[in-house]
Amino acid sequence: MTDDPLVKLHEALETVRKCFDEGTDDWQYRAINTFRHYLQAIGFERRLIDPIEALKLSTGDAVLLARRRTDEKKGTPKPTAERVVIAYAAAAVTTLKIRHGMKLPQALEAVAKRSGLDKGTVGRFRDNLSRGGDRVPSGAKEIYDTVMAEMRDLEYSAQEILTAVSGFSKFVG
Repeated sequence: MTDDPLVKLHEALETVRKCFDEGTDDWQYRAINTFRHYLQAIGFERRLIDPIEALKLSTGDAVLLARRRTDEKKGTPKPTAERVVIAYAAAAVTTLKIRHGMKLPQALEAVAKRSGLDKGTVGRFRDNLSRGGDRVPSGAKEIYDTVMAEMRDLEYSAQEILTAVSGFSKFVG
């Protein structure tokens, strides 16, 4: 396995081409995701990649929604971007509180200010996570746990956490 971004790009585009030729329903999602990973690999800053990320998430949601209709499932799931953003913001608040000694109101305020998300929404989400059950969107708890582990294992500083959540409100409707 190579770390060369061009080799990885070529391999990923071969997979996209195969999916395109086979008519799979997610070939567009795969193409956008490939482009996003390539931009990351060659060092573009996150703020320039964010629009591609938003496009990727909405394309993925469209694929999943079409599959739900085919499976005759009822209801419309919460958009992936919204689940990811709120779970990430909640994990940021928790990490600021636990690892960086911020008081909960201070951590909520800092994350809300930097992310552009509503402080009450982030707070309620955190509360609902602790209550369990179906109070949070499907998959959100897993996202939260993954982000918590990332912030812990990579030892994010308070500033890195706040930088990571900046501009999140652009991902929610």
